[in-house]
Amino acid sequence: MTQKFPFDQFLKWDEEKEPTQGLPIAKNAPAPAVTRPATQTAPQGPIIPSEIASEDMRMMGHEIKESIRVYVNPAQYSAYFSDTFTITDLNANAIEFTVTTNFIKKVIESQYLTVVRKAVVETLGRDYQIEFKTFGARTTSLSSNDENILKGMRQEENRKNGTARDNTFVLSDLVPNSQDKQHELASQRMEQRDARPAHGLIDSHKKFTNFVVGSSNNLANASALAVAREPGHIYPSLYLYGNSGLGKTHLIHAIANHILEHRPHLKICITSCNNMMVELVEATRENKAFDFRKRYTQGVDVLIIDDIHELAGKTGTQEQFFHIFNDLSNRKKQLIFTSDKTPREIAGIEERIRTRLGSALAVEIQQPDLETRIAILKTKAQEKDFYLGDEIVNLIAKCVKSSVRDLESSLVQLKGYYDLTHVDIDLQLAREYLKLDEHIENQKLVTVDSITKAVAQYFKIPLGDIRGKSKTKEIVLARQVAMYLIHQHLRKTLLEIALFFGKKDHTTPMYSLEVVKKRIKNDPHFAQQMLEIENLL
Repeated sequence: MTQKFPFDQFLKWDEEKEPTQGLPIAKNAPAPAVTRPATQTAPQGPIIPSEIASEDMRMMGHEIKESIRVYVNPAQYSAYFSDTFTITDLNANAIEFTVTTNFIKKVIESQYLTVVRKAVVETLGRDYQIEFKTFGARTTSLSSNDENILKGMRQEENRKNGTARDNTFVLSDLVPNSQDKQHELASQRMEQRDARPAHGLIDSHKKFTNFVVGSSNNLANASALAVAREPGHIYPSLYLYGNSGLGKTHLIHAIANHILEHRPHLKICITSCNNMMVELVEATRENKAFDFRKRYTQGVDVLIIDDIHELAGKTGTQEQFFHIFNDLSNRKKQLIFTSDKTPREIAGIEERIRTRLGSALAVEIQQPDLETRIAILKTKAQEKDFYLGDEIVNLIAKCVKSSVRDLESSLVQLKGYYDLTHVDIDLQLAREYLKLDEHIENQKLVTVDSITKAVAQYFKIPLGDIRGKSKTKEIVLARQVAMYLIHQHLRKTLLEIALFFGKKDHTTPMYSLEVVKKRIKNDPHFAQQMLEIENLL
C-alpha cells in the first residue's frame, strides 16, 4: 500500500458527522438499531441476557477492540477499527459488528476475520458466529476502483504471509467485479464452510513451524508432532500438562493445523472443557443430550479438549465424557487433552474418568530455560515486526521466567509503548517501564491466586470470602478490585475471571471492571489504594 492510498475516500462516512456511542453517522440519519428485526427469530436458550444495556455493549466493544489492537499494526487499527468499528448486537450464538463503509466491511471480512474472531474469544471466552453490517443504507456493491484497491491489498498481504485461512474457509485472492459474481462467491464459501471437516475454532497462526523448541518442551513437541502425522495410531491418547502459559494450547492447534494440511479428509473437533459444559447445559435444557454426544463422536476422527481438569465437580459432563471417550477409543480415534495437572492430581473426578485419562501418554511441559526464553522473545518480536536489541531481549528473558505468555506480554507492552510514543526502546527504558531488575534472583510471579491474596491482605478479608458469595459492601468491593487487577495484569478473558470467582458468565466481571475504572477516575483516595495494592503484587 503506497502513501498515496486514498484513505479519506473510503474511511469517512461524511464530512459532517456526529458520534453516537463511538459510531460515526451522517447528520439527520436515524439511530442504529441495537436489536434484530422483529421478523428474525431469536435463538433458543441464550447463555446471555437477550437485551444488553448499551453501557455493557459499549464496554464489550471496547474490550474486543483492545484485543484487536494487539494483533494489527497502529496504521491498520486506526484505519479499520478505531472509529469505524462498533458492536451493535449480541445473542447466544452470534455477535454483530457495524462498520461505517462497505469498503471497510470488505477489508475486515477478507483480511481481519481471524483477528476479530480471536479477539471475541479472548474477551467473551467462547466462539460466536460473526456478522458484519454497514451502517445505514450504504450497502451497495463496491465501485470498480474500490475493488481494484482491495484486490491489490489482498494480493500484497498474501505475498507477505501466504494465503490466510480461518477455521471455515480459505480466503480467495479474487474480488467480485459484479453483484452476480459476489453472490456466486458467497455461495461457494458457504458450501466450503459446510464441507469443512472440522468444528471448533482453530488458530491458523499456531503451527509447529513457529513453536520454539527447547529442553523444557522438546518431548511434548515430538509427541504432538508424532500424533499429528499418524492420528489414532502412534499415541491414541495424548495428555499434555503443565502450568498455564507454557505452550500447551499452541501445540494442540499446531496438531490440528498439521492434520488439516496433510489429512484434510479427517474430521477434527477442538473445544475446551468449559465449552463442553456450556453446550451440555443447553442440550439438557432442550432435551437434546443425545445430540450433544453425537456432536463429539459422529464422524469425529480427532477430539481435542483443552483444560480437561475443569471436569472436576461437573458430574453431568463427566458422565457424557465417559461415553464419548469410550466411543472414540473403541473406534481407534485420536484423543488429545491438556491440563495444568496430572490425572492423579485432579480432585473431584470419578475414578473411571481418572483411569481413562491416566491411560494416555502424559507429557509435561516445564518452564522454559534461559536459552529457550531468549529464542521465544526473538521469534515473537520477528512475528510482530518489532526490533529489540539483544541486551533488552536478554534482560526480559532473565527476569520473566514464569511462562511464554508473560514473555509475550512484556513484548506487547513495549511495542504498545513504542507505537504510542515513537520513542526508541533502550535498555533503561525497558527496565523502568516493565519494572524489571536482573539482579533480583527471583522476580515475583503474578498469578490469579497471588493477586487475590494481595487484595485479601490489603482489605484484611479472608481469602475464601473474596471467592465466596458474600454480598457485604467491603467484600464486594474487594472482589471487584481483584477482578479488575486480574484483567489488567494477566489479560484474562471476562469468562475466565467469572469462572475463577464461581460466576456463570461474563456480566459480573464486566460490571466490576466498569465500577473500578470509574472510581479510580473520580476518587483520588481510591486510586491511591489501588497503587498500594499493586505494589503488593
